[in-house]
Amino acid sequence: MDQQTNNLAALVLTTRKEQSTAPKSVQPPRIAAQQVGDDSDDVIYTNHFPCSFARDLTFYQYDVIVEEYHEKQKKYIYISSREKRRQFVCDLLLAKTIHSTAICWYDEGSCIYSTTNFKDKLPIIHEKEEQGYQRRLTIKSLPATSSTGDLDQSSIRIIETLIKQVLKEQFKAIGSVFYPWDEEPAQDGPYDLLTGFKQAMCLTESGPTLNVDITITRFYPHFDLLTFIWERLLQNKSSFPGLLSDRQYNQIGNGLKDVEVTTAQSDHQNRYVLTGYFSDHLPEKTFIEGQGNLLDYYKHLGFALRYPQLYCLKAYRLGNSQNLVDLPIELCSLREWQQVKEDESTKPIPAPPVSKRYHLILAAIRNCLITQCANFTKVQRMPNLRNYCGNLLKSVNAKLSGENKQVAQLQTSIKTMFIGADVQHIKNNYSGELPSIAAVVASMNSECTLTNQRVSRQWPSKGKQSEEAILLLKEMVEELLIAFKDSNEGALPEHVVFYRDGVDDGQFERVQNDEVASLKEAFQGTNKIGNYVVLVNEIEYSLSELEELTYSLCHTDQRIDSRLSESIPSVLHLADAAASKGRQLFNSSTRPPNATRADILRVHEDMQNTPNMF
Repeated sequence: MDQQTNNLAALVLTTRKEQSTAPKSVQPPRIAAQQVGDDSDDVIYTNHFPCSFARDLTFYQYDVIVEEYHEKQKKYIYISSREKRRQFVCDLLLAKTIHSTAICWYDEGSCIYSTTNFKDKLPIIHEKEEQGYQRRLTIKSLPATSSTGDLDQSSIRIIETLIKQVLKEQFKAIGSVFYPWDEEPAQDGPYDLLTGFKQAMCLTESGPTLNVDITITRFYPHFDLLTFIWERLLQNKSSFPGLLSDRQYNQIGNGLKDVEVTTAQSDHQNRYVLTGYFSDHLPEKTFIEGQGNLLDYYKHLGFALRYPQLYCLKAYRLGNSQNLVDLPIELCSLREWQQVKEDESTKPIPAPPVSKRYHLILAAIRNCLITQCANFTKVQRMPNLRNYCGNLLKSVNAKLSGENKQVAQLQTSIKTMFIGADVQHIKNNYSGELPSIAAVVASMNSECTLTNQRVSRQWPSKGKQSEEAILLLKEMVEELLIAFKDSNEGALPEHVVFYRDGVDDGQFERVQNDEVASLKEAFQGTNKIGNYVVLVNEIEYSLSELEELTYSLCHTDQRIDSRLSESIPSVLHLADAAASKGRQLFNSSTRPPNATRADILRVHEDMQNTPNMF
């Protein structure tokens, strides 16, 4: 990003670091805050920084499409790779190809923003050959304008895009997190720990603020693979002897499965994914058709293998898992900026042997016998045995519709249903072929000690990676209301309190317009809280009453000790658990042909109205 764009970012946004304020929603409006306690001079510092903007600065939003010419099909096709789109468009912007004086920035999707109106010149088409491919940018239309004189979510989103583009020239961007290029990493076992940050603009009652959150992430060090294996994975301080034992090969295979590497013979351009397995023979006895053994092959490429007594790694080119190749360890390097996967330490559980007992258990499960998993490594730890078994039995009792505890503040003569909802997405679902899982959990009594849930899967719209909205919210809530009615002698709840997880600041308006409308279609009267931002309050609870109610609901989870609480209402936590369990069960489900965008996941009718998804 050039200096002119950096100056615009500085003009648009000014943060006052010496002040900080707690954000309160303006769009949509929130109930006015009430004074709590007598000490009105208390100051709370948060990670929200007040911002000011240049006045009456107009932003023009242009729809664009980025394409690449395919020789086989003899036509331009949309570039699906976000990084390829970003690189191509940013090169055009830096070269002032689009406009000689206009300041433009790109959202890496389908929009370019500018402070210059070149509507009269549309459509604008730029073609350029890059990396051997003919690529094309088409600026099609001007669908919208925004201004800093009338701030709304659209203006905030455009300013956020500008800030992110400027930050990407100064930091390494991975997803929505930025990392300093020159930070000295801390070490966490074999991995590196790097501190990054995420930022978001917020509209509050005190004006716009910039929210900055710190995150710590584990990365693979940018080492050659042999150094990483010997010094980090195997934790040896002596020099490498040139040989590895069978036990060490097993340890390496478990630690490197699905890790990406680059190779010296491709000048570290080609990326390979390790399978965690090794070749059956040493390089001297591994042959390539028409090119001799691996020693001769790599010698011909200019690489004399120093450790011919090491077995090669089995790997495949990224995106071509069917074609395995043998890679010498000494020629591989770990791909730079590669994050360690969350489940890196997990190991697959071997399948049980086919036996009479196994099939009896399977038959019981198919007939909906309620089960409870136990971690027997914890059972072996005698000091924690009593607590672990106690918590295990609480889960069993809750699944059998038992009540482990009640919270006094929730005792009420008014029939109330508490609902929690969440959506979980598949990471790196670039094609949009894998579904997101949405879960809604509702209490079946006013004490919130008995719960029920509905889980659905949903696919994003064409061209999108995920869908945060719960598409079948109305249908799932209707089914839960019927279940509540069946559990309460035909009576529906008089009050409903709805908690929604996973809503970003920029999505409040969408939740209020879409999901609240879906709820009202399912029933009349709603109270919805999201992270203590009240969107609708038709019950007319005061802010203090809502805070006390929410605090009480944090103590109603039947699976944990009565002395403990959660940071969110139990129905919300159970919705998260149900969505997580649904994602595990349907993680590999691809979109069926001619299917609807969403469907509710069904379980056996005997399990339909029982708390079974945790």
